Amino acid sequence: MLGVFTQGFLMWIFFGLAIFLPYFAVVLANQQGAPKETTSKAIAPKITIKSDQFKFDD
Repeated sequence: MLGVFTQGFLMWIFFGLAIFLPYFAVVLANQQGAPKETTSKAIAPKITIKSDQFKFDD
């Protein structure tokens, strides 16, 4: 908005900020740090079924 009402050097500064400031804001908002392990992991025993345990009734 200020780029419309000013002239010369300041106009170009304001137009540049209007273009690049939203870009940098989005980039900074999307930054992710190292993942934090706040949840506990579920540990379950491995279940196996042997083939002799299957029974078929005809």
